Amino acid sequence: MITTTTATTTTTTTTTTTITTTTTTTTTTTTTTTTTTTTRRTARTIMTIMTIMTIMTIMTIMIIMTIMIIMIIMIIITMIMMMMMMMMTTTTMMMMMTD
Repeated sequence: MITTTTATTTTTTTTTTTITTTTTTTTTTTTTTTTTTTTRRTARTIMTIMTIMTIMTIMTIMIIMTIMIIMIIMIIITMIMMMMMMMMTTTTMMMMMTD
């Protein structure tokens, strides 16, 4: 009885080892094939991300520049308006003084 049980356990262990060896070989082959495809995909994705990032940075720079230009124009307009108001007040004061 004892001898038969030992024999069965040994057979099971041998079968499990063979299964593990076959699985390892299959995994190595699949990983090598996937790495070659993924490198091409990652290169493409990196290129697309880089182009998108450059476009986004250019767009943000353009937006910031336009906002700055608009602000400068507004400041110039306000300065001109202030100068005009000052001129108007001085002329009115002069007119009042002459009268």
